[in-house]
Amino acid sequence: MKKKGVLTVLVALIVAFSFIVPVVVADGYGKGDGYRKGKGDGHQGNRGDLQQKLMRKAHFLMRNKEELGLTDEQVDKIKALMIETRKSLIKTKADIDIIDVDIKAAMFSDDIDKEVVGKLIDQKYDLKKVQAKTVINALVDTKGVLNDEQKEKAKELFKDKVKEWKDKNKRTDSAKGKK
Repeated sequence: MKKKGVLTVLVALIVAFSFIVPVVVADGYGKGDGYRKGKGDGHQGNRGDLQQKLMRKAHFLMRNKEELGLTDEQVDKIKALMIETRKSLIKTKADIDIIDVDIKAAMFSDDIDKEVVGKLIDQKYDLKKVQAKTVINALVDTKGVLNDEQKEKAKELFKDKVKEWKDKNKRTDSAKGKK
């Protein structure tokens, strides 16, 4: 019976993660040169650099799981963490959007109540703090899944990847006539 429950949970995680990967990709990861230089689709400022860093880190770990020697358990933990974090961020963003609507509605009234608008603004930025802390906690928790050897290997791999990206960009820029 326990095996059936574990299998069900694993299948649910795999299905859920299959929906997360396209979202991460659609959110801009891997847009190439322009995205890293801040020339992306223009919404990354609204989403925050921390959230992008988290998604890139998780994507990097998943893409290099064999080289890092991640166990199935570690992969599952990272996937579950990303899913829960993404859900939390979506809910918080929805709450922020609702408060934005309330602020705009309050601003359109004939008699604007500064106290009410002020409280709504406070609520909005309290939620933005929650978002930032959620992402920081997820980054720390993601790093905590790795052992010391894997952390070192991830640093080395990342340095190598950055060097590859820079070399690739130099070749691309020189081919386009840029310096």
